[in-house]
Amino acid sequence: MLFRRLFFSLLASLFLTTPVFAAKYPNDPYAIDQWFYEKIRMPDAWEKTTGSKKVVVAVIDGPMDIDHPDLVNNLWKNPVELKNGKDDDGNGLTDDIHGWDYIHMDGDPSPQTTGVEDTLSLHHATTVAGIIGAEGNNSIAGAGMNWQVQIMALQALDEEGTGLVSNVIRAINYAITKKVDVINLSFVGEGFETSFHDVIREAYDKGIVVVAASGNDNDAENGGNLNFKKKYPVCYDSDVDTPFILGVAALRQDDTMASFSNYGSGCIDISAPGASISSLGVHDPAAGFGSQFITGLSGTSIAAPFISGAAALIRSRYPNAKPADIIRALKSTAVSIDVVNSTLARGSLGAGRLDVAAALDSIGGAQQNLKGGEFVVMFDGGEWTNVRHFSRDFKKKTQFVVPVPFPQIITLEVIDVNRDGVQEVVFVYANKKVGTQLVAYSLEGFKIFESQISAKEVRTVGVSGGDVIRDGKGGITVALPEEGKLKVVLYRRDGRIFHWFYGADLGATAESIAVRFSDTGFIYGVTHYGSFVERYTWNFIGAPVNTKRFDVPDGAKRPVAMNGNGTIMAFGAARGRASSVAVLEEGKTTLATFSPYGEFAGGSSITLIDWDFDGAQDVVVGAGPGGGPHVKIFALDGALKGEFFAHGPQYTSGIMVRAFNR
Repeated sequence: MLFRRLFFSLLASLFLTTPVFAAKYPNDPYAIDQWFYEKIRMPDAWEKTTGSKKVVVAVIDGPMDIDHPDLVNNLWKNPVELKNGKDDDGNGLTDDIHGWDYIHMDGDPSPQTTGVEDTLSLHHATTVAGIIGAEGNNSIAGAGMNWQVQIMALQALDEEGTGLVSNVIRAINYAITKKVDVINLSFVGEGFETSFHDVIREAYDKGIVVVAASGNDNDAENGGNLNFKKKYPVCYDSDVDTPFILGVAALRQDDTMASFSNYGSGCIDISAPGASISSLGVHDPAAGFGSQFITGLSGTSIAAPFISGAAALIRSRYPNAKPADIIRALKSTAVSIDVVNSTLARGSLGAGRLDVAAALDSIGGAQQNLKGGEFVVMFDGGEWTNVRHFSRDFKKKTQFVVPVPFPQIITLEVIDVNRDGVQEVVFVYANKKVGTQLVAYSLEGFKIFESQISAKEVRTVGVSGGDVIRDGKGGITVALPEEGKLKVVLYRRDGRIFHWFYGADLGATAESIAVRFSDTGFIYGVTHYGSFVERYTWNFIGAPVNTKRFDVPDGAKRPVAMNGNGTIMAFGAARGRASSVAVLEEGKTTLATFSPYGEFAGGSSITLIDWDFDGAQDVVVGAGPGGGPHVKIFALDGALKGEFFAHGPQYTSGIMVRAFNR
């Protein structure tokens, strides 16, 4: 795979007036041209931290000017390597003092400046590094987001801005080995490479925040919607519940999307300034490169390092913050820009525009101490069903009743139905009189709507949320058996049907069904037949993409849950047998099994969620009929993470539980 870097153009500077800074600001002479720092609230962030030399950011890019006077003091220095012609750290690389050049295979990633043309590609890595970590408040050139930091220079692209995936993988492995904090990838390529995907996931799993540019392909010929035409590495996590890459789109000064920037809710997590940007350039006066600082740059390449710089700042103040913590803080505090980008579907530019000060406040405040997600529990209240909402620390927040007997409840979900940031309680019940009904309530107990799914009493139904019209306004997806087929119905947020289709022929009676509508526009369905499951993938209008079959030993009568794209499936305990939960992960040959309630034989409800925000799915179970109100949270390998009782110990009629993250 070939990659190319993402400078788009060199534009005229837009600065006509002198800005006034109310908070901390550097004394560097060109800092006045760095308008974007006010936009992302850097002065307020600098009041809290200006970075740390303990934080290392790997810039995997082209050649970097490691002798630049505004970078030289912020370069990473290999602590066990000397410039002596020897491989002191035993990694097979000689004199890798500040990083490595995988193009020329030596320890000097500097650009060749003698007799070469002054092109944007030549400055690329230096500019990216300058945004992340040009030394600040030193009266030289401009300032980086981190006034002090360590920049690791890893050249995997040549002077023209192209490179091979094999060299990028080597560079990422080097960064993993040296235990960096952040990796910046300001390039895109075509085609999915499993080895590239896997090494980025490994970096994330080992505590590294990985940031990738979205690409500059938004033109009449190519189109820029990554949901339909994926680019990599930015889209490697497009079909998973928990992002392990921060995909970045570019904005103009007025928060509208830069015309060249790629976009798409499945790949973009956040946006940052990316038009008319100023930063460092290659400085070699003897070769004709006299300026230390260049202005008017545009591209998603230089939007990405704003996110990398923000992640590094967070790590400087909160060194124990996990990648999932940092990603959540950046996204949850981003400034909404949907109004000024109304021609795009909601979420196309991720969570919004970067706000560094708010992200620092967020991760340093209450969110840093959260145990995990919240819960909704249903239990038998006699004639009606009781519903309780529990906080992250297992305290009851609200309670209400719904006028449906508990034995008639088929399934429960907690969904942000209208995408307003507030979840709703959605459930399905069935009886011979009314057939099968879909119902939504607020968490405070106000009924929102009730719609009939089927005139018949159906006892196997899957439900999930989803942006069903692709307009950012939410909706609900329902899957159920009908006349020997799997029927999928897409509901608007007010309970009206938008679209439906038959997704598959059912070869037998399905024991349980699950469905998920991903933000990438794909719908995933699972039908469980006892000894095996079939997982279906459709596009957002119901056209089939693929079907896969997975064996489930001892799977009879188990309820099934899945993550957002069906790569993880969990099977609850079956009634009539000792309590057992099984977890099937795609790509693994064996199931993980564990017993949540010992010899209890009443079955269990089950759901999957990243409950404690650690980037991994967790299993939440509730005891079935005959059991107590005992909610338990497990890791996928069966390790107990938390538990609480949703009712008094005298209650033994079973519960239904779902966990959710706000």
